[in-house]
Amino acid sequence: MDIAFGDRINVITGDNGLGKSFLLEVAWWALTRTWASSAALPNKGEERNATLGYRIAGRGGDIRDDVAYNPRRQAWIHGPGRPPIPGFIVYARVDGSFAVMDPARNDPPQESDDDLFTFRRRPTAFFFEPNDVWSGLKIDGVDLCNGLIADWRVWQLENSPEFRALTQALLVLSPDPSERLEPGEPRRIDLLDSRDIPTLRMPYGDVPVTHASAGVRRILALAYLLVWAWHEHREASELLGEAPSDRVTLLIDEVEAHLHPRWQRVILPAVLDALVGLGAPPDSQLICVTHSPLVLASLESHWKEGHDRLFTLDLRSGNGSAPQPELRQIPWRTRGDVNSWLTSEIFDLGQARSREAEEVIDRARKIMRRPGQDPAAITELVQELARYLPETDPLLARLDALASGTADPS
Repeated sequence: MDIAFGDRINVITGDNGLGKSFLLEVAWWALTRTWASSAALPNKGEERNATLGYRIAGRGGDIRDDVAYNPRRQAWIHGPGRPPIPGFIVYARVDGSFAVMDPARNDPPQESDDDLFTFRRRPTAFFFEPNDVWSGLKIDGVDLCNGLIADWRVWQLENSPEFRALTQALLVLSPDPSERLEPGEPRRIDLLDSRDIPTLRMPYGDVPVTHASAGVRRILALAYLLVWAWHEHREASELLGEAPSDRVTLLIDEVEAHLHPRWQRVILPAVLDALVGLGAPPDSQLICVTHSPLVLASLESHWKEGHDRLFTLDLRSGNGSAPQPELRQIPWRTRGDVNSWLTSEIFDLGQARSREAEEVIDRARKIMRRPGQDPAAITELVQELARYLPETDPLLARLDALASGTADPS
């Protein structure tokens, strides 16, 4: 399987279980030499022939590697030496965890490098479990991140640039102008918790962020991680006397998870705007997975041919072999509405309706193509269709005419 990403927006679609998240995991691995969770494993019996190859294009030249699987070591073996890190990378996983590769603060793993022992070893990457995002991340007793609750409270108290960046990111990522994500006043909510918890200002009052809905919490976590990671990267770059990274890659799995349709139709353009608002390079790359036709419809006015790419995974079989996932790049075409996306080759639905309605409509259309049907059977079908179609639907009127014998023979 081969995939060649575009340099801006990349969207991967397809049925469950075919490998969309796997492609994100491998993309993260190619960029960082680490696995965000369990490593990919070859099929049994194919360990000695399994390879993962990649090419990363950059202003300083291309990075290429073909990595073989070593069955004895149960690992993918890179060549020796410290590899270049291709920019600043954030991976938002569907379970609420995150992975961050900061070229100023992280050191990817390598097979051999003697000078590693001359300075304090840096983490290969920062891996956040869902609770770490909210309550902080420690490695070997060192506080690497204070977490959303503590940082938000301090940033707000100081009215720091980070708080202003967070406020702006939340505004950009809001689902609607009438439903803005706006910080309220922190407050104590638990007798046994000494923390003041940040709140969101809602029409019905301030709501603690820990009590927000799943969709809101996912966007809060994404906004916070982007603000925190980019701020820390700039601070570390200044300490090193280096310029911040000129390349940002953002990976998002199931970008629509927990989000209302009103939110789904704005989320990806909003993410791009949020990155620009943080001061990230304007040519940031986004690689995301989605099951939502609304997410695709939201990109119709933002799509750039030559820079953006759409992929789908399907289960294909041929020559009597077992079905295998097949990855295809789909030419972009503006479809105008969500129903057209649902019935396209991306989602493969025959009708933008329930499966039962689709089956009944298919039967009705076959009857209409075969004259001389029993009027009683047609009347029964009309009654069944009435459960799924509005009474003004022309298909019902046509079948009524067939049952009564008044239909136009043409």
